[in-house]
Parts: sequence; C-alpha cells; structure tokens
Amino acid sequence: MPFLYDPPAHVLAQLAMNQASIFGAIIKDNATGQIIAQMQPSMGLTQVLSRLTGMASSGFSPLAAASLVQNEQIKQGIAQLQNGMILMQNLHYGALALSGLGLGISVAGLPRPWRG
Repeated sequence: MPFLYDPPAHVLAQLAMNQASIFGAIIKDNATGQIIAQMQPSMGLTQVLSRLTGMASSGFSPLAAASLVQNEQIKQGIAQLQNGMILMQNLHYGALALSGLGLGISVAGLPRPWRG
C-alpha cells in the first residue's frame, strides 16, 4: 500500500526512535508536543485520489475533480428544470380545459328571452 505522506528526511531518525509521532500530516515531538515538521503529499496520495475520481490514466487534477462535481450539479439542475416545465405544461392544459368548461356552462346557463 502506498504511503499518503512522505516524512522529511531530517525527522526519520526521531520517528524511528519513537521520539516523534505522526498526527495526520504533521509530526510532533513526543517530549514537548511541539510540531517539528509537516509532511508533503506523496505520489501515493495522488494515485489514491486518481483511482477514487476515475482519472487514473490522465493523472489527478483538483480542477478536473471540481469540474466533475460541478457538471453533475448542473445536470441535476437541468433535470429539475425539465420536470418543472412538464408540470407547468400540464397545469396549462388543465387550466385551458377548465376555461373551456366554464365557457360551456356560461353559454348553457344564459337566460332565455322573456316572451309574454
């Protein structure tokens, strides 16, 4: 399994002798608790992220990952808009039918002229 972070060379001896400990991406001195180094992402992290995002062949790019998320959000927004437009069209047809029904009732309900 690849390491996600590469510890700096100057703290490898301290890590080997348990004088320092790794907490996430930082290295702390066990005696004082002070941060003595920060680790940089290794190529293993890039490979893991590439596999997770499905971009193993082209390499990992944070902008490409953000673009994929944004594209998915746009697709979902378009689908919601299309569903809303279908609903509006159905409501329009219903209103048109009701107005035709109302016109028929008003014509049928006209009073007849008085003949007397």
